[in-house]
Amino acid sequence: MSQKLLEPIKILFQPDPQQIPFFNERYNYRYRLISGGTGSGKTIAGCYEDLYWCIKYPGIRGAIFEPTYRMIKDILIPTFQNKWLFNSLIDNSPLVSNFNKSDMIIDFTNESQFLLRSLDHPESAEGINLDFAHVDEPRLIPHFGDSWSSVQRRLRGSRSGEFPIGAWLTTTPDYPGSDLYKFFIDPKLRTLSSQVYTLTVFGNTHTSNEYKQDIIRGHTGNLADRFIFGKFAPVGVGSFNFDQRIHMLDNIDLNIIRSYVCGCDFGWTNETAVLVLGIDGDGRVYILDEFYRKQTSDEDLVEVCREFNTTYNRNLDYFCDPTNPQAIYKLNDKGINALPNKAQRLDGLRDIGGRLQVAGDGKPRLYILSKCVNTMSELMGFSEDKKERDHTIDSLRYALIGAYSGGEPELAYGGIR
Repeated sequence: MSQKLLEPIKILFQPDPQQIPFFNERYNYRYRLISGGTGSGKTIAGCYEDLYWCIKYPGIRGAIFEPTYRMIKDILIPTFQNKWLFNSLIDNSPLVSNFNKSDMIIDFTNESQFLLRSLDHPESAEGINLDFAHVDEPRLIPHFGDSWSSVQRRLRGSRSGEFPIGAWLTTTPDYPGSDLYKFFIDPKLRTLSSQVYTLTVFGNTHTSNEYKQDIIRGHTGNLADRFIFGKFAPVGVGSFNFDQRIHMLDNIDLNIIRSYVCGCDFGWTNETAVLVLGIDGDGRVYILDEFYRKQTSDEDLVEVCREFNTTYNRNLDYFCDPTNPQAIYKLNDKGINALPNKAQRLDGLRDIGGRLQVAGDGKPRLYILSKCVNTMSELMGFSEDKKERDHTIDSLRYALIGAYSGGEPELAYGGIR
């Protein structure tokens, strides 16, 4: 017997009333969707369900999918390690015999196993037989229909007939008519063996009232329906002429890049957004990488910037939100080349909009890699007259203006502003 099994096992998670139907009906439906607002408790509910199946059925095999590898690192692993689930690093949990960080496989002491996988490309789910699957934030998967079909094909059971089969999805909803909507909601097209559970931010008893009020102030109309109340709502006509078919690339040869620049929009209740841009010899811009996460500490942000510097093998320039000089100073103090950007908001938005237009050579002046899912989501729904969900937009305009005009730092109280 593993020595770990002799240690006490504590899972402190207690479901909110709005989450209970999702758990109670786990065997009633093959496919379950938690459609929840930001901060409603949807992801932790899905992760608890992952653990439940692994503990309940020794030897079972499952997979948990995120839209990108970075989201595994930034969202999934921290969720499992928080006090409500493992309450420790995954490696240290008495439930876990091994966590292979290279292959992203968690082996349990009872021989259950789940794999952590990204769905950057539809074929990412191929080649593995599963008893259960959990897809987090499917609305951000660029080719969700193809990826979801691939996941469904994997639900063939790891041991014929020995375990139940099921899949659950946890997400902020998208819009009527999407592949996600058709599968779970559309009265003519929905899959019969499926059920939807709607969570709201206000139903999460673990979320502070301050956070809830901040969310209310930052979202109105259809955005409120989606990001507060967990409802499928139409995407308004955005201010940008963004089209995935035109502007999205699955990969790029970095040899064409002649210079790099980054943008950083600070946040705490809202997301901190960092973008890495590459510029080719013709001045065409490529959004190569993104970081996007709430409650990012200064220390976490330093590590993110260092990781980008290592990935792209250079000391990158980070043009930042000028309203937070203390954060800029702290980045510089840790060796990150952070500069304030003082450009006017409308100047930056016009630059973005102009680059999205198809030029005389039949190509736009701005491309985005498919792994930058949050940036694409904001570009599609951004409205110029509403300052809502514009964190990557701000980061992008800081970087673009910074790349072509340079920063103009001023010294202030021993730091930079």
